[in-house]
Amino acid sequence: MGKRTVIGSSLSAVIFAALLYFIIYFFVPTLADPFFGISYQGKRDVDQLKTSVTEILEKARVPQVEIDQYVAQFDTQEFYQQLHSRSVQGEEAILDYLDSLKSRVDFTSFEDSQLKTVLADGFAQTSRFTQNQLRALERLLKGTLDSL
Repeated sequence: MGKRTVIGSSLSAVIFAALLYFIIYFFVPTLADPFFGISYQGKRDVDQLKTSVTEILEKARVPQVEIDQYVAQFDTQEFYQQLHSRSVQGEEAILDYLDSLKSRVDFTSFEDSQLKTVLADGFAQTSRFTQNQLRALERLLKGTLDSL
């Protein structure tokens, strides 16, 4: 057998760690969320949620500038963690959180609780969503993100 050097052993360990990271990140989202704070499936679900919310708000005739400002908040780690923790509590908790995000955007189109109502109605009319959007919304709104 060949002689192992410190550099060879270190390189092997780094390659093994990187391989293990990618396997967990892409294929085991239930482990990736607690260890890394995000998973590939969770990121895709947030992207689908952004698309769905954009479509709902466009149907409600909200100006595109307001939609862009609102949806831009979905790209933060805080949003993902809050969404993940509230998905366990159910659809109402997610809608409350999405409604609370409107305080950071100057929505001239909505009054106090109207955004939450528009989002709830939009999610209820899921027939216009694609299959990927439906699966992502089901995982998020039914709290099954943990059981992937």
